[in-house]
Amino acid sequence: MRGATHALRFLRHHLGETLLAVAVLYAGERLLDHLWLGQPLSTLFSDSLVSLPALVLLSLALFNITALPARLAISLVLFFAHYAQYAFQSYYGRFLGEGELRLAAANPPHEFIASVELYFSSAAFLAALAITALYVFLLFRRKRASASYQRASLALLGLLSWCVLVDEALPSQEIYSPTFALAATNIRLGISRTHEIGLERPTRHKAPAPQNQASRFDVIYIIGESLRADRFNAATYGRNVTPLLSALQLPHVSFENVTSHGDCTDRSVPLLMVEPVHSVYSDLFQSPSLFSYAKSAGYRTAFISANDNLWPEFVGDEIDVLHRNVAPAVGLDKWTFGSDNEMLPIITAIANSPNRQFLVVETYAAHWPYGDRYMSCPECRVYRPDLNGKAAAFSEENREQIVNSYDNAVIYFDSFVAKLISGLRKSTLIVITSDHGESLGEDGKWGHCSAASEQVLVPLMLIATDESVARAARFASLSEKSAYPISHANIFPTLVKTFGYSLGSLGIPYAHDLDALTLASETDRRVLVSAIGGTEAAESFGVVDARRVLKR
Repeated sequence: MRGATHALRFLRHHLGETLLAVAVLYAGERLLDHLWLGQPLSTLFSDSLVSLPALVLLSLALFNITALPARLAISLVLFFAHYAQYAFQSYYGRFLGEGELRLAAANPPHEFIASVELYFSSAAFLAALAITALYVFLLFRRKRASASYQRASLALLGLLSWCVLVDEALPSQEIYSPTFALAATNIRLGISRTHEIGLERPTRHKAPAPQNQASRFDVIYIIGESLRADRFNAATYGRNVTPLLSALQLPHVSFENVTSHGDCTDRSVPLLMVEPVHSVYSDLFQSPSLFSYAKSAGYRTAFISANDNLWPEFVGDEIDVLHRNVAPAVGLDKWTFGSDNEMLPIITAIANSPNRQFLVVETYAAHWPYGDRYMSCPECRVYRPDLNGKAAAFSEENREQIVNSYDNAVIYFDSFVAKLISGLRKSTLIVITSDHGESLGEDGKWGHCSAASEQVLVPLMLIATDESVARAARFASLSEKSAYPISHANIFPTLVKTFGYSLGSLGIPYAHDLDALTLASETDRRVLVSAIGGTEAAESFGVVDARRVLKR
C-alpha cells in the first residue's frame, strides 16, 4: 500500500515532466519510423498509439533509476533493443518476431555473431544511438539520490501487464515503438514456452501396412539449404554452378516451377517430413511421417543432418539411424559435421548396407555465411572475389562478393551430390530439393525468412541410378510434366506411393503425387510465412500465383 501511495505521489508531482518526456520520445521514434524505416506519415500515429501507455510506464520507471551502473546498463539495453529492431526492419520489413527470438536462443554463439556481422547496418546503428541519447537526456535526471526501487518496480510491473494485455487483445497489431514491441514479443515467447511445457503433444499415428508391393530400390531424399531455383538452369542464369548435375548421364527429371513449403528452414523441413493437412502444429506431432510410412513398408530408415536443428517435430523412434549436427555430448558450440562432405562416409555406409533403405540427408552448404562450408573444397572457389570464408554485411557494395560466394556454395553442393551418387552400389531413387530459396539483394532483401518470391522458388530433381528405377518411378511420364506448377506438397505423396501405398485408401487428403498431376490439377502452392504456432490461428500463409510471385 505504501509503495502505491509513493507511486501516486510521484506521478502527481512529475506528471508534467513525464508527459513531456513521453511526447518527445514518441515523436522521436515516429520520426525515425518515417525517415529510417519508411513508414508513411498517414499511419505513424494511428498504428502506434497503443505504445503510448507503455512509454508512460517506462518513463515512470526510468525516472526512479538514479544509480549510475543501473543507468549505464539500461542505456545499453535500450541501444541494443533499438538497434536489433531497426536493423531487422531494414532487411525484413518488420520487427523481430517470436520465431527469430527462438532461433537466436537455439543457435550456437558463433552463428549469432555471424548474423550480426552479416546484418550490420550503420544507419540502424546511428538511429539506435540517437534514440538512446534521447532516452538518456529525458529520463535520467542529474540528481544521484538513492533510487526508489518500489516505484520503479511498480511501474515496470504495469509495463509488463500492459504488454500482456495488448498482446492478448491485438495479437496481430503492428506496434511501432521498438522497445515496446521487443518487450511484448519476449513476453509472448515466455507465455508460449510456458504453455508448451504443460502441453501434451498428441501421439503420432503409425502408418498402416502398404496396400501394394513397395518399390525394390532404395530412396535417398536430399534436402538442400537455401538453394535458389534459378541456379539449376545454366541457360537462364548465365553461370553453370551445377556442372556435375548438368552433365549427369544417369536417367533424371528436373522440374522448372516448384515452390517450397516455407521461406525458412523451420517452416519447411518439418512440413516436408510430416505433410500437414489441417492445423500445422497439431499435424506435425500427430500425422504419420515419411519415416513411419517407409518403416511400415519394410525400409530401414535414417536421417543424417549437417544443419543444427534437433527437429522435435518429426525425429522419433521411427528413425533407425540418426546423425544430427549438434549432438548433446558435443555441445552447442561445436559442429559434428564441419562440412557436408563429412557426412559422406556415414551416408555411403548406410546406403550400401543390405535391405532397402530410406535415407533423408539435410545439407547446409549454401547457408550464410556462404563461404563457411565450401572452404574445404578449393576447387569449388570458381568465382572471385568471394568472401573467402568470412562474413560480410549484406549490402549492395558487397553484392559481388556475396553472389560469388553463394554461387561457389552451390558448386560445392553440386560436388557433394556427385560424390554421394558415385558412392552408391545399389539401385536407388534420389530426390533433390531445397528447404527454401534465397534473396540476394532483390528489392533490398537478403537471406531468407522474409516472404520474398525468390525465397520460395526451389529446385526439384529426381535421379535414378539405373533404367529399372527410372521405369518404376515413371520418369517418362514425369518428364512431360516438368514445366507444370508444383510444390513441396506433391513430393510427400509421391514418396508414399513409392513405398507401396494407395493414396486414396489412407483417408488423409494429401495433395496429388507428381505422376497424377495434370495441367488442370489444383496444386497447393501455399507457403508458410510465420513461425509454427500452437494454434491454427497463429499460422500465416502466402500463396504463389501463376507468375511465381508470392502474395500474402
